[in-house]
Amino acid sequence: MSIGFDTFAPTDQDDTDATQESVTDEQAADHSPAEEGQDAGTEADTGGEDERGQERPKGSAKSRKPARADKGLIRRSAAKAIELVEADSKDVELLALLLSASTDPVSLAVAVMTSARGDTSALSDVRALADSSQAERAVTVMTMSKAKMRGIWQVLSHVGALPGRPPASDSKAALAVADVEIDETVLARVDAVSVLARKG
Repeated sequence: MSIGFDTFAPTDQDDTDATQESVTDEQAADHSPAEEGQDAGTEADTGGEDERGQERPKGSAKSRKPARADKGLIRRSAAKAIELVEADSKDVELLALLLSASTDPVSLAVAVMTSARGDTSALSDVRALADSSQAERAVTVMTMSKAKMRGIWQVLSHVGALPGRPPASDSKAALAVADVEIDETVLARVDAVSVLARKG
């Protein structure tokens, strides 16, 4: 029995299969392990960026430290409250009137410690009028502002030197202040309230 050469000759199907196997081997060779590692690293980097993007900024969870209390201010306020308790009630009322505050010792002490210099300037204005001559006083009261005149009237009316309500006319109010008698009794009251108005 003879075997022909046709039996071992490659067919068209065999050629196709061989070609496909060759292409598959070339693709597998092109995709090297080094490239696989690079792809894995890229994915890892991407994941890391996502995690970093979700991280909270440093210091966001830290709580702020509370402000320290001024112990000196607290001691002075407490001492002022005790001073007000022991002071004459009429002097306390005048000080509260000038500061638009309550006569409660603690509340008034806080008002004193937080007041501005001009809040009790009417006390020094009355003292300045007492130290001036009659002619100087007349010029002063005729040229001062309504706010200053109102403060002086509050002080002098509270100590009994002037009536409680000033005249509607500014000139009449000025003449009344210019003619008022500011004696030692009035000045003693003014000085006592001035001491209570001190912060230290």
